Amino acid sequence: MIEQHAFNLNTFLSTELKGEFTETEFSEKREQVYNFAQVPFALERFIRFGYLLCSDSFLFFFTFFPLRFFLAAFAFLKRLVTRQKHELQNKQVFDLLRGIICITTILGLYPINTSIVYHYIRGQAVIKLYVIFNVLEVLDKLCVSFGQDILDSLWLNIQGIQLSTKKLKPLTTFSIATVYVYLHSLILFAQVVTLNVAVNSYNNALITLLVSNQFIELKSSVFKTVKEESLYKMTCSDIVERFQLSIFVGIVMVQNFNDLNWIISMHEIRNVLWSVSAIFLTECLVDWLKHAFITKFNSISVDVYFQFYKSLSSRVNSKWFSDSISREITFIPLPLGCLVVKVLVHVMVPIPSVIVIISVSYTHLRAHETGRNL
Repeated sequence: MIEQHAFNLNTFLSTELKGEFTETEFSEKREQVYNFAQVPFALERFIRFGYLLCSDSFLFFFTFFPLRFFLAAFAFLKRLVTRQKHELQNKQVFDLLRGIICITTILGLYPINTSIVYHYIRGQAVIKLYVIFNVLEVLDKLCVSFGQDILDSLWLNIQGIQLSTKKLKPLTTFSIATVYVYLHSLILFAQVVTLNVAVNSYNNALITLLVSNQFIELKSSVFKTVKEESLYKMTCSDIVERFQLSIFVGIVMVQNFNDLNWIISMHEIRNVLWSVSAIFLTECLVDWLKHAFITKFNSISVDVYFQFYKSLSSRVNSKWFSDSISREITFIPLPLGCLVVKVLVHVMVPIPSVIVIISVSYTHLRAHETGRNL
């Protein structure tokens, strides 16, 4: 039997006028609000560390990787000339093959006329450009998921390690890796050109579509059940996407300023900076909202980002070299590096190597210091 309480008008009026709230009733909601507010700060701390790791791997492509390629090529030529019997080390063969892949990709990208591609894309309808940009984003993510696997397979084939009965020959794996790097570079190149068209559009319709497109990402990820392992992979993907976008923005600015023969007025600078800032800041805002709502709906504490930070830094400190770093955060610098070489060859003189070496040294030491200061 449910106990019936007699209705008392005086008690009812007193309760409604004074209001009665219990602390335990709202303590859980308060903690969720605090957790929600702290997520952007914790997320940015982890992304900042991952951004430094991406910078280290990317600058490795322009500094130590060419040196390793030339040393491997010299050892190979020396072996042919002197007819020495000892074979090349596995690492030297891997560096030699990756160097050939990059040279082939750069030579394949070099004949492509950026101006023709730019005006072709600019002549398309705005809605068609919106679809093209979305398709390119999807293809980029598919290439990232496939690229690391094919490069790891190439390394295992060089070592002669057979993990399954269905083993591809090294030459076949090398051919697939070459095609992959070239196609991925083409996709990145098309993304840069599309972004450049958006920045230079007069009515800002395309830039508005690109900004609004980033909010669609909230719908596809926020209302799903996400575990901590999946959240870690998603955060690493956001790190790579943020770093890649910053490289795209740099390329667009260099191309635009080069088209003006580096005679730049404040009006052009404001126009370019407004467009790229809108895209970049929107990317950051979407990341904050996405992770804040994911942690809220899945009851994940904000401390999980500190655990990600600590786990990644401990793995990096235990095996500190650029190939391992890029593998930890699923960042593949080869296609992006080939794209940057293609752009720089056409628009400006090579940057002095001293500046690049200082940059990579600073990034390396800074990331290493950040990882140790836990």
